[in-house]
Amino acid sequence: AQDLTYEFNGKIIEQPTFYHRKEDYLLNPNRGILDISPWKNRFYADINLNLKYRDTKLISKIRPTGLSDDNKTSFRNKIDDLYVDKMFKDKFFFYVGKKNIRDGVALGFNSTDFLGEGKEVDLTKREEERRLEREGNYLVGMDAFYSDVTWTAVFAPRIEDWQEEKSRVLLKASYLVESINTDMSLHQFNGSVPGIGFNI
Repeated sequence: AQDLTYEFNGKIIEQPTFYHRKEDYLLNPNRGILDISPWKNRFYADINLNLKYRDTKLISKIRPTGLSDDNKTSFRNKIDDLYVDKMFKDKFFFYVGKKNIRDGVALGFNSTDFLGEGKEVDLTKREEERRLEREGNYLVGMDAFYSDVTWTAVFAPRIEDWQEEKSRVLLKASYLVESINTDMSLHQFNGSVPGIGFNI
């Protein structure tokens, strides 16, 4: 039992939004065609629970979310991360499950963030926060660390009713340039729209 450790943290957020709409809008006069609620409320928790037993970790980040307006209330459990990470020989890391992999160095749009394409994000948050709170992909992957180079291979399969995107493969090589205290990475992506990327 002494080898088992855990880390737990979270937050609860309530986000009401009010929309002021013109009553004489040309395409929806007096809101007679579409009765759109003037307010929406989003209430959710951001729960992080990580378990570690020797060389194995269970990483989870879950966001139970409730949405309500004048017309209805709905609930959805969003899973950003829920995967197992296993270390071998201090330099190989194998992971499987649902993981939110974020690539790219820009705060806004990142052309090398291949596995994040098409993901729903909260546009009311700051740009640097949006990618942190988005659902991950079901995948299997491995990182291998060699001196100043890290090699990464990820496979995200198409899973009917769970993951509708075409099966995707991401290969990445990251290199630490100590002389200028920075790192570079080269990406090769194979999916519905293949791509090659470079970050520095």
